[in-house]
Amino acid sequence: MYATFLYRVKWGARQMSKFFNLYRRKGTDETIGILSNYGTKGIKQTEFFQILKEKHKHLNSFFRVRNELIDFKIISYILDEDNDKCLVLTEKGLEINKLLNQINDYFQLKNQ
Repeated sequence: MYATFLYRVKWGARQMSKFFNLYRRKGTDETIGILSNYGTKGIKQTEFFQILKEKHKHLNSFFRVRNELIDFKIISYILDEDNDKCLVLTEKGLEINKLLNQINDYFQLKNQ
């Protein structure tokens, strides 16, 4: 570990992009995956939490990445007609999901 640190400091190893720093964190992929099923209409926050529980995912994994996903405008909150909080995947989030699916498909084709 110390050698890796020295390499980064001394020889200036390439830093990971902001997106990959966010994407590799637990909760990002699950959040984008669940919200992509609902498009731009969104899902009630309570239903979203229920889906996470059904998939045996911890709510903390979502809360750890929530603010960054909002800051990068990948997800947002809206109020529905009953004034319930809803999570929505933004247009940017839908585009990112589409690109991630293309990357996954590419690697699946390469492995066959």
